[in-house]
Amino acid sequence: MGAKLMARLNLEWQIFLDSFAGLPDSALSESGVVGNWSIRDILGHITTWEYEALDRIAIVLAHEKGPGYSSYGGVDGFNAIKVNEKRAKPLNQIRRELVATHKSLLDRIADIPDSAVDAEFRRRFSNDTWAHYRQHAKQIRAWRSKR
Repeated sequence: MGAKLMARLNLEWQIFLDSFAGLPDSALSESGVVGNWSIRDILGHITTWEYEALDRIAIVLAHEKGPGYSSYGGVDGFNAIKVNEKRAKPLNQIRRELVATHKSLLDRIADIPDSAVDAEFRRRFSNDTWAHYRQHAKQIRAWRSKR
């Protein structure tokens, strides 16, 4: 994938990680960061969407629509189900999955030729990755400033 896009992905990822750096584990589980979600919930949520990005790269590259989320009651329903599923997992597992899924995503997109990275790919891919990281990093920083 283009060096510029990879740099953007890496920069936004680091900003996301920095947004909760230094917080004790107990703070990561406090609800109220985004609605009733904790930072821990957000970490699982980001992992879910990176996994979705991995799963849909071929669809996005082909400019196909792909399956939607109506069977979950829409995207909000999908998010709620996935966050609730991850709440049963220990924090250390949530962290490991976050790192592993991100590494898998980086490994996969490194193989995408620059010629395949067009405006449509950037738009759709950013929604599940760097724009998503930025959105949640901003919410975490806002929560931290009120804490």
